[in-house]
Amino acid sequence: MHRALLSIAAAGCLALALALSGGAARAQGVAMGVDGWDRSVAPTGTVFYRCTAPASCGQGSVASYRQQPNGPLPSLAVFRAQNESINRRMVEGSGGRVLSVDLIEIAESEVARAKVQTAIKAINHSDGRREYLATSVFSDGERHYSLVSTAAGEPMARANLQAFLPVVMLAAQIGGKPAPAR
Repeated sequence: MHRALLSIAAAGCLALALALSGGAARAQGVAMGVDGWDRSVAPTGTVFYRCTAPASCGQGSVASYRQQPNGPLPSLAVFRAQNESINRRMVEGSGGRVLSVDLIEIAESEVARAKVQTAIKAINHSDGRREYLATSVFSDGERHYSLVSTAAGEPMARANLQAFLPVVMLAAQIGGKPAPAR
C-alpha cells in the first residue's frame, strides 16, 4: 500500500511537471526520484532504480527502463519467441553462472490505451540462488519502452514492476492522450 501511494504521488508530481513544461520532457530526460530507490543513468540511457528500503521493495531489487525504437509491439507469439531466445542467450553467455531460465508467464494487457506485454521468469544460478525477473514492453502505437524488475522473490519482482509501470508511462506521456490508430 505504501509503495502504491508513493507511485501515485510520484506520478502526480511528474504529471504536474510535464503540464508546466508544456509536455516537452521525456522519460529518459526526466530526473525523477522515487522514495526508497536510488536512481542512476547508464551511458546507454537506461535508467536504473536500486532498492534502498528493503522492507518495502526487497533487498537487492532493481528496476530499470529504457526507450526502445519507436513503433508498435509485436504479436504475443513473437514476444514469447523473443523471450525464449533471450533466455537461451542468457544461459549460453553466462559462463556457467546461469543454469536455466524458466518462463513462468507471458501475458498481454492494455493500460491507459497502451498495449503492455509482460514476461515473468525465474533465473536459476549455479550457486543455488533463484532470482526473479519481471519485464514489460509497452507502446501506444508510436513510442515503445521496456521496463525490467529483478528481485529475490517472484511477488516482489511483480510488485516492483507494477509500481514502476504507471510512473514510466506518465514520464513517457504514454496513455496521456488517445493512442494512434493501430
